[in-house]
Amino acid sequence: MPALSAGSVPALAAAVLFGATFMGVSTMSLAIGTHLRIPRAIALLTTGYSLGQILGPLLAAPLLRHGYHSALLLGAALVLAAACAAAACCIRFPNHLTP
Repeated sequence: MPALSAGSVPALAAAVLFGATFMGVSTMSLAIGTHLRIPRAIALLTTGYSLGQILGPLLAAPLLRHGYHSALLLGAALVLAAACAAAACCIRFPNHLTP
């Protein structure tokens, strides 16, 4: 939003929308953690997400010296790893909800 329009209102709206993603991921972590039926799964999933929020910029910052290419490759690799982990969870803990 700030790229399309200058000012504090678009920046504030973008910040609120971006912050809402944390609430969405936390809500999904609660549901997935409950489904996994592993002790402290919810805490582990939330902690992992929080660590990613802290470590992501720290790992990407040194890669920005020569442009965004390396940082975007790191992001793509992490998204691929997360997709593989999600697929493994779907295989190991299938959802048996009836319609």
